[in-house]
Amino acid sequence: MDSALNYALKLISKKDYTEVEIKRKLAIRDVEQSKQAEVIDFLKQKRFLDDVRFTENYINMHSSRGDIRIRFELIRKGVEEDVINTALNKIAGEHMVSRAREFSVGWIEKNQNRAKDRFDLKSKLFAKLSRQGFSYDTICQATKELLK
Repeated sequence: MDSALNYALKLISKKDYTEVEIKRKLAIRDVEQSKQAEVIDFLKQKRFLDDVRFTENYINMHSSRGDIRIRFELIRKGVEEDVINTALNKIAGEHMVSRAREFSVGWIEKNQNRAKDRFDLKSKLFAKLSRQGFSYDTICQATKELLK
């Protein structure tokens, strides 16, 4: 377990990982599943590995992304859906609208000269916010006052 544990500690010393990501990394190194479980248990016991903390940090670090995209990315990283739902519910509603609004203000400043007219600017902003993972309702609320 020593080499597997040292490898896992080396990984998490550089950045946060989910439990599933650490398991994948250990599996690539041909670490037996029983040793993987021991390493994971040790890391969780010492609170070096915590999917709830990872999820909250991930959401905060990716403030320009909407809840749809964040949910998809966290599922890909192996975070359980109930952990994702709990974390996203904390920032639901008006906070998500303000995140979209903040992103929109910066985007409009950079791109308003490229648009042919207001309608073109609005459609490009809607597309960009949609690609960032914001829901249609959030986009409508965030851009209502910005693009009158």
